[in-house]
Amino acid sequence: FPVTIHYGSILLSVVGEPTNFDGVMGAAEIAFGDRIVGLQVLAGAALGVFCENSIYYRDAELGVHVISANTGCIEYTLAATDRPYYCSAAGIMTIEQSNKYGEFVGSSISDKVDPWLRPRLKRIQGRYFSYPSVIGNMIVRTKNQYRLFFRDGYILTMTVGPQGYVFTMRKYEFDNEDVDGTSDFITMATCSQMCLS
Repeated sequence: FPVTIHYGSILLSVVGEPTNFDGVMGAAEIAFGDRIVGLQVLAGAALGVFCENSIYYRDAELGVHVISANTGCIEYTLAATDRPYYCSAAGIMTIEQSNKYGEFVGSSISDKVDPWLRPRLKRIQGRYFSYPSVIGNMIVRTKNQYRLFFRDGYILTMTVGPQGYVFTMRKYEFDNEDVDGTSDFITMATCSQMCLS
């Protein structure tokens, strides 16, 4: 099914007609009551629906189930390597799966860097946009890395390896300063491919 996201709903078009959303012909809308910030394939045929304040999954029978009713996903942080990684106000999270869907437990895996990370993930006026806020992420599959980019030029890299999660930081800066006295480095694009010239 071609899928369209409209604020807090997923719109499924008619099979074979990606621009046809006629309900009589089989199109459907699944409402979540929360702003959707990302979709991610989970184990099996489940589709993870990550919202600002909650997380759900949709099974093969089109049933919607709650993964987390009280913890959501910060926009621009959802990515997947061996499992989905995302940020909440508590830090970098993953979804640990038990034997059945519906028994997921979200666990913070960034405790080593949380004192630095959490202030950057605070909510302001109902939105995840505090300064210096997170502006994007990137997965580097060849290095098993999840990278978070921040508005002030910092990049937090989480490397997954046999020793667990290892965190490193770097920062890019411009020589010139903005009007407010800061020197922001804003990432315009990211790429997970390694290029040789």
